[in-house]
Amino acid sequence: MKMKVMIVEDEPLIRELAAMIVAQTGHEVVQMETADTAIEYLNMHDVDMILTDNDMPSAMGGVKRNEGMRVIEFAHTLPNRPFIVWTSGYASGDPVLCKKALDTGADQVLFKPFHYPEFKCIIERAAARKTLEVMPI
Repeated sequence: MKMKVMIVEDEPLIRELAAMIVAQTGHEVVQMETADTAIEYLNMHDVDMILTDNDMPSAMGGVKRNEGMRVIEFAHTLPNRPFIVWTSGYASGDPVLCKKALDTGADQVLFKPFHYPEFKCIIERAAARKTLEVMPI
């Protein structure tokens, strides 16, 4: 099942790389640079999966930690949407971040730099789970 996947990432190179990998798995990609633009888009359009960076520029300026959580919190009201959060490797030992992401509704937490096979596998697994959830019984 082809899905519409939103990628929210402020770093253009990472956003393009993630988009390339998602497209290689056969899905349509929508790219957003900030949490604000992602939420604005979600107010008007539907997506099947959301991949978001955790640390992004905020509307008030500067980099705001947990900015990606705003996207997840907003989109969590949408049923049956896989959510994957990623963050810089410096946070890889941060159990509070992982717990907050999972408690907020994320299905998975990744740490940058992520590796192609792992990232692709996570996308495919989330897409398969989404497909199973929407199949009629």
